[in-house]
Amino acid sequence: MCAAAGCAGGGEPTAAVDDPTATETTWSDPSGPAGTIDPDALSGFACGADRSGTWSATGTLTNRGRTRDGFVVTVLVAGDDTATAQGKRERISGLGAGEFVELRLARLPAPAPSDDLTCQVQVLRR
Repeated sequence: MCAAAGCAGGGEPTAAVDDPTATETTWSDPSGPAGTIDPDALSGFACGADRSGTWSATGTLTNRGRTRDGFVVTVLVAGDDTATAQGKRERISGLGAGEFVELRLARLPAPAPSDDLTCQVQVLRR
């Protein structure tokens, strides 16, 4: 499931990153990080809950630019009536032009289970 800008990507990655520098953070900061929205950097995005109701997200982040850049991927689960939401943010630094990294954000914070929950993602280039 995906319901936000930044969900789709195109093309195939060109090279794998052997040792990406990534950190995963749970946050509730409404101001968020700075950067340029780059939805084409994320491909193969999938997000959903398992049988126990635990949400996770996966995808491939590719630096389609010409320079080494950092990225911030933010994923949250929310419903139509969700007033505030928490999510997870993964920061990737030093991704070279044409390099890619496989992302997996496990145990996403989610409100009480309901039929209208969707996973939303944003990719920022920094």
